[in-house]
Amino acid sequence: MHKYSLFILAIASNVFIRFPGADAAFWNVTIYEDPSFRKKLEDLHGDSCKNVKANHHDKASSINTHDTCVKIWKELDCTGDKQEVKPGSQFHWKLSELGFDNVLSSIGPC
Repeated sequence: MHKYSLFILAIASNVFIRFPGADAAFWNVTIYEDPSFRKKLEDLHGDSCKNVKANHHDKASSINTHDTCVKIWKELDCTGDKQEVKPGSQFHWKLSELGFDNVLSSIGPC
């Protein structure tokens, strides 16, 4: 009976532990003022739309998505023009290549 209890506990633990990438809606990013991940502005994370801090609107030039998929938006509250940035996509390091240099105002899940 003891082995059976340990087996059930192990399965239950796997159900409740969050593994990176296990929840596609959860995202985690760091935005930077300069290309190539220089001059950190802020870290953001969540499972829904988030606005960047007011003093960081229209300042981001690169983004680290920490292996999560996000949509970046030009307007507050995830409105206006958007761009999907996912693991493996190009130009995290230089948002100008995506037409998103110094225009990012909000971020949400893919």
